[in-house]
Amino acid sequence: FFVFVLYSLIIESLFFLFFGKKAFKIIVNDQVLIILNNQQYFLFWNKIKHISFQQKGMLILMKTKRLIYIGESDYEDFPNWEKRIKNQAISHGIYIYN
Repeated sequence: FFVFVLYSLIIESLFFLFFGKKAFKIIVNDQVLIILNNQQYFLFWNKIKHISFQQKGMLILMKTKRLIYIGESDYEDFPNWEKRIKNQAISHGIYIYN
């Protein structure tokens, strides 16, 4: 049973490595930042304390002290997403640093 579970995890990981990356999305609008990957995050702008672009990705610190890391390599065309997120965060008064 252990070997079956181990193989299942390996197959799932390989599936996400080759096919899942194209399905991962970041949606930015006026009210919320939605991050869809193997976990879904609905981050309201008024609950985000600051955003840091470092370590080949994005660190989001929520006002509840929860830290969320989003890897740059998980998404296609991440530099364009970075610009949109920065512009929206600045308009909401969220501190951003690199």
